[in-house]
Amino acid sequence: EERYIMHLLEKVDNTMAMCRQSAERSAESGFDASTGLNEATAIARVELQHETGFEFGTDRPLDNQLEMLYDQICRLTEPEDADYLARYDEYAKDRSKKFRKEWLENVVELPFEETLMPVPAAYDAVLKARFGTGYMMPRQERGAHDYPFFKKQLGGLGERLDAGYAEAKPVQGIKGKKIRKAGDGRTTVLFHTTVSAMMIYNEYVPDKIRAVLGYFRNHCNEYRLCWLAAGFPNTDEMAMDLIAPQLISEYDSILAEYERAGGELVSGDIADLIGESDVYYGDEGKLAEAFEAAGKPVYLQDYREKATKELCGFLNFENKKEDEGTDSGAVDISESREAEYPEEWQRLLYKPDGGRKKVVLYINSVSTLVQYGERMTEKLKRVLELYSENKEDILLIWHPQEAIKQAEDFLDPDLYKEYKSIVEAYRRAAWGCLDESGDILMLAACADAYYGDADPAIELMRKAGKPVMIADVEIK
Repeated sequence: EERYIMHLLEKVDNTMAMCRQSAERSAESGFDASTGLNEATAIARVELQHETGFEFGTDRPLDNQLEMLYDQICRLTEPEDADYLARYDEYAKDRSKKFRKEWLENVVELPFEETLMPVPAAYDAVLKARFGTGYMMPRQERGAHDYPFFKKQLGGLGERLDAGYAEAKPVQGIKGKKIRKAGDGRTTVLFHTTVSAMMIYNEYVPDKIRAVLGYFRNHCNEYRLCWLAAGFPNTDEMAMDLIAPQLISEYDSILAEYERAGGELVSGDIADLIGESDVYYGDEGKLAEAFEAAGKPVYLQDYREKATKELCGFLNFENKKEDEGTDSGAVDISESREAEYPEEWQRLLYKPDGGRKKVVLYINSVSTLVQYGERMTEKLKRVLELYSENKEDILLIWHPQEAIKQAEDFLDPDLYKEYKSIVEAYRRAAWGCLDESGDILMLAACADAYYGDADPAIELMRKAGKPVMIADVEIK
């Protein structure tokens, strides 16, 4: 059946190619110069009609009818008769581009940014089949809407929207005064919000700005905050009040509240802003680059990150490590921080001689459990046995993916029971740590190295320069 389908699809593809070639030749010459091609196309059409029973008509273009036929051929196999699922246009070029049907039968929800997304429970197998075994290794590829095209467009938009940023233009005519240093021993922080960044992160902006202002209000004895607030242009060319009315309304209210509470809105040229400020906090852009070039500390905010995490480095902003760690709003996990360890883990962290053990983060995924079943539980036992034998030198933090609990509904009952017994045995033995919090940032900060299945924690570990080894069930 597969060979028959591929034979028909190849004939349809060839016929479509002849149609395109005939149309191109006619367009170039201005008259029908494709007699031979037209005859070949007509013969192929008759053969397809005979083999498939598809009735070609004269009421619509032939290439459109061929596309309809292609789609119908792709659906000849019923789901219950199939072992694999594939896109035939890809499969025709690469026969490895296919997925076992059972990989896609069950779905679990996994975290993606601020939400949960349904994905195939055997996602690891699907991704390996689609992108290869090294799909977890980041690589840059060009695409119609991908970097660097989007980055270039964003840069151009930012230049237009943030033109004149050195002279703040707050909404509703609120004028910023010329910036001056505090002169009372406090650190002067220039807080800069740009139109382009606020438009991009629209729904996150009001809450983040309120949190930032609240933070500095609570630390006003140490810091003097000066807000360089960009204004939204409202011209015939860029009517922002029509594009983002809710954002502008809330931004307007925040500015008014800030001013009523005695907050400082500032303006000035670049030299004044840099010279009269001790540190920059705010959006990415030319002003941030100018501060960095002048050797001033720069903290770039991420509207999606919680302000409390992002601003924690401010108390010691002269410390270069903390400055670099909070540069983009990310939490610094470059070194394991013992303060992050839950109290019950502390007693396992040290050797009898007082030396600190190496800490390995181990994460097993729902995908490998679904894909490999009993082979995965056997692998799990071997992994735990190996780390148990080396518990005097290595502290294992085992984090079973939260999504495994969702798999109870469709996993083999005996397999799920066996898996749960392994978890409980590990918990009772208490020679290692079992994490069920799901706090990946904390786990990545605590660990010295990573071993396990594909998981978002891998990217955090790699960015922190920590060793990563991805497990393979096939290897004992």
